[in-house]
Formats: sequence, C-alpha cells, structure tokens
Amino acid sequence: MTIRAVLLALLLVGFAAPSPGQTLYKWTDAQGRIQYSDRPPKDFKGEVTRIESDAQPPQAPAWVPKAAEPRAQEGKQVEKAPGDMNSRRRALREKLAAGVTRARERLEAAKKALDEAGSPRVDERQVVQQRFARGTQPATPRSNCREVVASDGKKQLMCPALVPGEGYYDRIRLLEEAVAKAEEDLTLAERAYRQGAD
Repeated sequence: MTIRAVLLALLLVGFAAPSPGQTLYKWTDAQGRIQYSDRPPKDFKGEVTRIESDAQPPQAPAWVPKAAEPRAQEGKQVEKAPGDMNSRRRALREKLAAGVTRARERLEAAKKALDEAGSPRVDERQVVQQRFARGTQPATPRSNCREVVASDGKKQLMCPALVPGEGYYDRIRLLEEAVAKAEEDLTLAERAYRQGAD
C-alpha cells in the first residue's frame, strides 16, 4: 500500500468525521493497494467490504479548570514535605548507625584474630643453630646439641632451635594491618554518623 493510499484512507476515515449512518466501501485493487470510497467500485470482480458507520459526532469534553488542579497538588506536596524530610533523615540516621555497628564488629573480629594468632604454625617455623660460649650454655644441654671449636680455638656448644620464620611474621603483619584498617573504617563511620545526625 502506497503512502498516497494511506493518506487517502486517513482522510476518509479519520479526519472526515462520518455522519450517522454513512457507508464506506473497502477493497483491494489489482495492484494490491487498499482503497476506500463512499461508493462501491464499478466493474470490480473482487471482494468489497461494506463499512457501516454508526459513529456519533464527538462530544466536547467538559471544561475543567486547569489552574485549580496544580494548586491543589502543590498544597498536598507542601503538606507532605515535612514528613518526607523527617522520614529521610530518620532513614539516613539508621543507615549510618548500622554502618557504625558493622565497623565495630569488623574491628572486634580483626582484634580477636590477632589475639588468637598464637605461636608459629608448623610451616611458619625454621631451624637455626644457636651457639653457646663456655659458661652460657644451658645447664642441661639437649641431646641434639654438639660441641664445636670456634675460630678463636675455644669450644662452644651448638644447639638447633625452632624459631618463627618469615611466614609467621607476614601473617602477623597482615593481621595488624587488618586491625588498623578496621579502626580507620570505624573512625570514618562514626564521623559520617555525627555529620549525618546533625
């Protein structure tokens, strides 16, 4: 269907308000275009649809004073504004207080993890050889100690010992950093609460 045919259809159906009882005819011509007319086509062999119009002339809408409605709406908004403001402030305070509570809980958890770090784990230990000069060796030497001669010719006692390795100190450092970060987060949360509650 061409643009011209569509425009013609709109003119006939949409813009020209039919009078009560007016009849229109609709058919598709040999080129496949839909046609409308107030009279049936002459010498047309195809199907023609008859459209009866019972349309009533459109009624003019009742006049509504437009200026009155916005004022009424504005009044309602003004009335609601204080309540909405208080609700928003209360919701903000509750949100900020919850943030402070979460920050405190994280700080307590970080401190607890640091307190419970304990002694080095098996994989965090390393063996070192401890030398003891004469007179400083343990009163009861361990069975795995051995006597060696130092470079100055004096005899010393050398005993292997397990001491914390780098892994242990790295773990403790991370736990201490977590505590410091949690303290900083709590400070920021408390400051935000004080500013938001004012």
